[in-house]
Amino acid sequence: MYTRHTPAVSYNIGRTNIVLTRGIFMNLNGKMKKLQTAIVKSGLVIKVHTNQFYSADQKRMINSYRICIPVLHYYKKDEEWRDADYEILKTCSMPEVIICLLDIYKAVRTWS
Repeated sequence: MYTRHTPAVSYNIGRTNIVLTRGIFMNLNGKMKKLQTAIVKSGLVIKVHTNQFYSADQKRMINSYRICIPVLHYYKKDEEWRDADYEILKTCSMPEVIICLLDIYKAVRTWS
């Protein structure tokens, strides 16, 4: 449960300040899109795929997320190079997606 003494983690991305508070995650979709935009502006193309499936155990729809980057891959059968997606993370937890995007953003920020 959230209390006043729950630590918060704050990250400045350009003019946007992203605050992650343990226990309360609000508007994570917007934070995810802002992080993705900041990473793309830094020069790394990153894709976030979403998918839904029904869980009979939980009796509800569940969102799953995949973070991918496009890479050039050689296909022996066709003897040609084509773009393929390299999967970095696959999870059903949006906070995990945001933490992964934050780690990628920290690494990409040091490039420039």
